[in-house]
Amino acid sequence: QQSLMEMVVSQMSAENIDSFSKDPNGNFRDIEEWAGVTLNDDGTVREVIWSTLFRIPEKRDGQGTILLEWFPETVEEIYLNDRSFSGILDCEKLPAQLRELIASNNRLTGTLRLECLPNVMTFFDAAG
Repeated sequence: QQSLMEMVVSQMSAENIDSFSKDPNGNFRDIEEWAGVTLNDDGTVREVIWSTLFRIPEKRDGQGTILLEWFPETVEEIYLNDRSFSGILDCEKLPAQLRELIASNNRLTGTLRLECLPNVMTFFDAAG
């Protein structure tokens, strides 16, 4: 899962990657040390919270791309609101266990096919 999470962030801006996943030497930390990442008892990723603390009214440039298709299948909750990330939202490639996705105020593109959301999805917000 370490490699998958590194793929998720691989095209984000250096500022974003460094803020939650890299050590002072520029190396990826182990995922259990990543800010905003919660693991299950077995060490698999359960939750990712990379939202900003305050609502940002306009989208910022240069925040990079988030590769949603690389999130591990064990992820149940993803919170990315107000980050201005670019990326493609392909519901078919979201983790099968994903119950909540909050990704509002980003620069996500793609055709939204709600019928392809994971069967366990209870909350979805990708507005703006």
